[in-house]
Amino acid sequence: MSKSILLIFLFVVHGQQGNPSPRQSASLSIPGHTITLDYGAPSVRGRKIWGGLLPFGKVWGMGANESTKLTFDLPIKIRGKTIAPGTYSLLSVFDEKGWWLIINKKITDLYCFTPYTEDIQAEEVGRFPVKRTQLISPVEQLNFSFVRQQRKILLLLKWEYQQIEIPFAF
Repeated sequence: MSKSILLIFLFVVHGQQGNPSPRQSASLSIPGHTITLDYGAPSVRGRKIWGGLLPFGKVWGMGANESTKLTFDLPIKIRGKTIAPGTYSLLSVFDEKGWWLIINKKITDLYCFTPYTEDIQAEEVGRFPVKRTQLISPVEQLNFSFVRQQRKILLLLKWEYQQIEIPFAF
């Protein structure tokens, strides 16, 4: 019995170390509430990301290997639209001119290479323009973080030379 437990432990530890896009999370606690983001964190590894690995105009699942999931237990607002508590997929589409966040009720393992079908699109809660800025120093591994500003929250995505700001209010 103890040998099988050790083998399972070694398999799990080895699997995480060998994963080029490990699962990561970011969370923010507000008195009595929590907002959590779960995502796969790929690395640049010398590749062109925006307009290269991730083509312009295609829906991207904002992470790797599994859905990027945003979970919150209080109503939030994005650009004036109220979104009910729950767990949602975070997706995006971008081009040379701008970025749009897509919040979707369907939790799907959608990558930029998988068609964004009409039945998936029908589950959208909303599409929102978001601010993109150029970073001076590159960020090797996709990173999300929350920044709280009184009753507002910024969810920041940083990767390669880009930063995306997703504003929330509660």
